[in-house]
Amino acid sequence: MDFIRIKLGKHFIMALKNNRTVAISEQEKKQEHFIRIDELEWSEKSPQLVWLKGVEFPILLHRQIFTNKDDSIRILYLARSALYYKYMVDS
Repeated sequence: MDFIRIKLGKHFIMALKNNRTVAISEQEKKQEHFIRIDELEWSEKSPQLVWLKGVEFPILLHRQIFTNKDDSIRILYLARSALYYKYMVDS
């Protein structure tokens, strides 16, 4: 992620496994207090600004819940480097 964003100067959207760890603030990151993304408290529509362990910059983390035909539920976590839409258009 650092290579894509910092070295190449590009933005990304990518899926993450539910066991990746994040800090919910920059201060939490400095104190190395990380939690799994499947343990975050989520609102229904809003992404969360988080600091992914091992990544130098904050990301927006989205959660998408899917119900399959067999009524099983799957959750997709997406990390996005562009914090605002205008940055994605301008870059």
